[in-house]
Amino acid sequence: MPTIIAGKRFRRWATTALLVVVGVALLFSQIYLPLQLPQQLPDNNCHETITADNQTILTPSNESREKITADNQTILTPSNESYCHTNHPKYHFVKNYCERPKEPQCFDHLPEVDHRQTLQHTNATNEFFRQNCKLLWFAGFYEPEECRKGGDSGSCGYTSMYGAALKSALQNAHDSLQPVLLLGSTHEDELSPFGQWAKQQGAIVIQIPKLSTQDFVDAAYPTENANHRIGPWLRFEIPHLLRTHPVFQETIPMACKQFALYTDSDVLFVNPFSKKDVEFLLGDLSSLGATVSYGRETKTIPHIQNTGVMVMDVRRLGVLIPRLFRYLQANGPQPAFDQGLLNNYFSDFHSSPKFTTRRLQLSIYYNWKIYWSLYPSTFDQIKIVHLHGPKKGRGLELIAACQYHRLSEQKAYLFYLDKGICCDRGLMAAWVIEAYKKWEPSHEEIMSSSLGQ
Repeated sequence: MPTIIAGKRFRRWATTALLVVVGVALLFSQIYLPLQLPQQLPDNNCHETITADNQTILTPSNESREKITADNQTILTPSNESYCHTNHPKYHFVKNYCERPKEPQCFDHLPEVDHRQTLQHTNATNEFFRQNCKLLWFAGFYEPEECRKGGDSGSCGYTSMYGAALKSALQNAHDSLQPVLLLGSTHEDELSPFGQWAKQQGAIVIQIPKLSTQDFVDAAYPTENANHRIGPWLRFEIPHLLRTHPVFQETIPMACKQFALYTDSDVLFVNPFSKKDVEFLLGDLSSLGATVSYGRETKTIPHIQNTGVMVMDVRRLGVLIPRLFRYLQANGPQPAFDQGLLNNYFSDFHSSPKFTTRRLQLSIYYNWKIYWSLYPSTFDQIKIVHLHGPKKGRGLELIAACQYHRLSEQKAYLFYLDKGICCDRGLMAAWVIEAYKKWEPSHEEIMSSSLGQ
């Protein structure tokens, strides 16, 4: 009798285990596989949709072909020139390349994990919105001397990227953001032609010849050029500037100083960014008592790593900054400069019971990368695209055209190019190229504007 009972128990256990395995397999096939190999691409041409509040959303052109999937997801096909078009002679070569044994691991995201819909309010956020504030949007980079003189060399790439970012923000976030450009420069007073252009567009432009933390940075990075000893660290100047710079001691119309948004220069505000977006971003940060919020990068699971878009509580960040630079002084140079400093600091101290500083994972839609799988998200959900890694003229076009055989031309970005083709089939890259055509200012526009023409 005991043997029979034991046998029945074993069969029940085996049946339960089999059902679990089958369930996991079905879940994998429904969620993971579609992300690994999305089948379609957008046409490389877009047109504009004007919303009721006169804002512009980039949408696929009428010439795009559409495929409706079983879950009513609309996915667009690529242009005929793209290697990822199913009728292109090279399509099967791309397919085989992406299905090789060591295929890239693709970004995996679920809205309920990566885009919390929390809208909690605290006294700080309530006060912010009572003042009908615009959120201060800071961006910054070091401006080499040749760019200050109106040069148009490859070293001036950040000027054109920020120019596109600024124009996209002025169009899609004009009611919610006040742009502030921090220019690392050897000059303190006279604005460069680009600085003059940005100011005429509506940005507050502040030149910074020396960081308030410059001695710490120079000691940690003695062999780096000024670009790396100033540019990446400008975000940490924000609390100091808001306390001491004359422009912030005066009343800036419709701008408040409790919170701030900081982005790298290589971003685009690709869809309307309203006060509801500001409300969403600040709600979590304030209600959970966090200092900063920033997002994911290349890992296939949710994580906090990429500081290319950062939401900050200015007061709390001001308290944190001295601790960060004492950590830099004690531990030496960090990989990826400011980003490495933040990540390593939080990694080393977050488990300590005395460590109360918090950081949050930013929603994926506010720091979207061109090498992520778009599916199961849609274009209209994305607010800010960050060109982390490949950029215009440095691999972006290769991703959009799925030209896998030319990836060796951009070895520095090979990891990201691989993912952009095999995980997203160039979908986001093609969209961003069209956005740049719309927003990137020409060199002539910048120079003529600075001359008052």
